[in-house]
Amino acid sequence: MFGRIALHGIGAGVAWVVFTVQGLVVYLVLLAYAVGEDLGTGGPLAGPFLVLIAAVVGAVLVPLLFVPSMALGAADRGGPAGRFAVTAGAAALFAAIYVAGVSVATDVTAADAVVAWLVGLLALPGPLGAYAVVVYGGPAIWRRLLRPEPRAVIDVGTP
Repeated sequence: MFGRIALHGIGAGVAWVVFTVQGLVVYLVLLAYAVGEDLGTGGPLAGPFLVLIAAVVGAVLVPLLFVPSMALGAADRGGPAGRFAVTAGAAALFAAIYVAGVSVATDVTAADAVVAWLVGLLALPGPLGAYAVVVYGGPAIWRRLLRPEPRAVIDVGTP
């Protein structure tokens, strides 16, 4: 049981790193667009500040989004593809619920909430895939890596 909990903790950490790296990549794309279009780049601290915001938001969202989704996916007794489909669907549902809650609390329009949910859906596959690989594929990978090599048998034979 503690091994599974540790595996979920490692998976959440890996998903958080992927989420943060996605924030960095999005910032670099936006920076390249701003430079290409001769727009303002936001100053020298804009990039590190946006990546820091992505890291903090990711530290909150990863446990809130992926842990319940993985729990629902683990309850599915199908194969890995079925578990991943249930997990992805649950993550999309939880993202919609969280976006709806934040949009009600901040008094934004429904159109803005839908756009925020769609952008959130674009950010889901990378961290969700990393989490699933660690949680579902981790034990199989370790078994394969730690499996002893078969020994070669040398047959000297008798004439």
